[in-house]
Amino acid sequence: MEAKDLIQLTDINRQLVEVTTVDEAKGWADKAEAARYYAKKSGMGLEAQNHAAEIKLRFQRKEGELLRGLKEEGRLDAGGRPGLDGNRSTVLTGLDDMGISKNESSQVQAIAAMPEEKFEEAIQEVKESGGELTTGGMVAAAKGNHRAKGTGKDEWFTPLEWIERARAVMGGIDLDPASTDKAQEIVKATRYFSEEENGLEQEWGGRVWLNPPYSNPGMTEFIEKFIFELDAGRIKAAVVLTHNCTETRWFAQLAGRSTAICFPSKRLGFYDINGEKAAPVNGQAFFLFGANDHEFAQEFGPEGIVVKVLNG
Repeated sequence: MEAKDLIQLTDINRQLVEVTTVDEAKGWADKAEAARYYAKKSGMGLEAQNHAAEIKLRFQRKEGELLRGLKEEGRLDAGGRPGLDGNRSTVLTGLDDMGISKNESSQVQAIAAMPEEKFEEAIQEVKESGGELTTGGMVAAAKGNHRAKGTGKDEWFTPLEWIERARAVMGGIDLDPASTDKAQEIVKATRYFSEEENGLEQEWGGRVWLNPPYSNPGMTEFIEKFIFELDAGRIKAAVVLTHNCTETRWFAQLAGRSTAICFPSKRLGFYDINGEKAAPVNGQAFFLFGANDHEFAQEFGPEGIVVKVLNG
């Protein structure tokens, strides 16, 4: 992806009109995401990132409208499998067949369900506030989460009591690979990597606390990096905090390697750099690696459901 590709994405009004299938809308949204990612990694600035992100959101809205249309016509298999309806006369379109996860389908349909005025206001509000436009932020706005309205910020910090539980289970925190100076006031890891240092390009090791960025591609990249370092034997113990999106590939990757998972009974009260609390639209999950699962159950169990994972 080069700068010229980002510029070419500006001609979206005509494309939005011409797009008539879910595949086309998803293809344009994916292209815009690639441009957003390039803008961020190449240091083009927040304005360029949000320019591409806005285009992505507009095509995701179109994707959601088309999915809603298929559902209303009885042509969408919500189970994700292509097949036939009860009369065995209408061919159904499955989400899997279109390469769309249930989570993505839910997100884009939530965005599509927003009144146009509300959709435009949410975009404008984030741009004027200097925030970062993301799909997660727009879904939060669609669901009326005014505390996190449209921001999609990845820098939401974990409450102290949960950090202390992770510290107690592992006996300390040697590394926080996706962090900030502000977060370290609570995490107090021996080492940490900021966005500028890019933890994806560093070697990890020891006892790791990981609260990755929740928007993609950041989430997927950090989980894949975590699995790589785990397989390399450099991570001795870890607690990883994510949303409880059990249908995603990255959740399956973590669950497949973990020894135990805690599903908190309440959504966590994340807070931002100003101390403002968020009201997340998803629940969370804590994954344990390498440490004692009995101690994990003792520390985390009173605040949720802890399950032991039987792998291999």
